Amino acid sequence: MPATLLSRHVATFLQCARSRSFTRAAAQLSISPTALIAQLDLFEARLGFKLFERTHRGLKLTVQGQSLFEDAQRLELEAQGAVRRAYLAGLEDNSTVLSSWLALERNLGAKLRMRLKRGGGLNP
Repeated sequence: MPATLLSRHVATFLQCARSRSFTRAAAQLSISPTALIAQLDLFEARLGFKLFERTHRGLKLTVQGQSLFEDAQRLELEAQGAVRRAYLAGLEDNSTVLSSWLALERNLGAKLRMRLKRGGGLNP
């Protein structure tokens, strides 16, 4: 998606939950694992609860983390739709609107297919 309405902390949380690994999430976000962990620690401190159990096998969502993950995924989809609708609202030519919308849908569909292929589906 070209733009997002989600905060960096929410995006980082979602990526960690989907990949179940700080290292993989950091690579996918193009930041260092140290920076990712610092962002996540700050987010947890602001929330007042832990989002993950850190185990030798990777990350596991806590009960609170699972609840937030489910809601954050819905927010992510809503935010993507809001950006898409705003983008389309700014276009004047119907043929341009249709071709732009189709290109955006192909891009988002490809990202979703890649996520599902990697086993990142909608639930961790």
